[in-house]
Amino acid sequence: MEERLSEKRQRLKRLMFENGIDSFSDSELLEYYLCLTTAGSNSKKACDNLFSTFGDLETIVKTEPRMLRTIDGVTDVLSASTALIHTLMCMMSEEKNNEIKCLKDISLRKEYVYNILRYETVEHIVLIKLKKNMRIAGYETISKGGVNFSLVSPSQFARVFSIDKPEYAIVAHNHPQGDCIPSTRDISFTNKLSELAADFNCTLIDHIIIGDDTKFSFAENGLIRKNKIVD
Repeated sequence: MEERLSEKRQRLKRLMFENGIDSFSDSELLEYYLCLTTAGSNSKKACDNLFSTFGDLETIVKTEPRMLRTIDGVTDVLSASTALIHTLMCMMSEEKNNEIKCLKDISLRKEYVYNILRYETVEHIVLIKLKKNMRIAGYETISKGGVNFSLVSPSQFARVFSIDKPEYAIVAHNHPQGDCIPSTRDISFTNKLSELAADFNCTLIDHIIIGDDTKFSFAENGLIRKNKIVD
């Protein structure tokens, strides 16, 4: 006899409380979540098809709902629930930055940017604003989706420099489906951005690129032009 949805939910809850989250595979964990959060009982079929198509849990939750919906067995509710996991993962990742207050250290810069961009599914370009002694004043999203870094208008950065007047700044962007090696145009635009920042009495101290689980710092690799003395 086919297991009823209510029985399946109770069984999965019992397994979770008795054995803990580590006892579940990624596929079982996603099935467990979908089973508890949706009205459908066919979560196993949907999970099997999702893993067969996308390979792993992180790729699944980073995939847009409209693409998930094309998979056999994945309903609108299931795709929306999976997208919710992605939103929660982004929020939890960014919360890790609460303990980071200063970005003098390059490794902390890379970690800070990684926590912001690691789960984004389209290219995001952000400008991190720093106060005296490179203490974090916040960050602003300059662009997202459809525009690569080297094609962003300088006026979008100039607006932040003129209004917020940061002493230092770090620009960052992500390559969601690729490596983090900068292009020649990335390097050229970064140097122009450094000059623009100097016009507003701000020092661009780094450009961080986040790739597929990789991080690249212009400062660490000697690619950032100094247009103002850094304390």
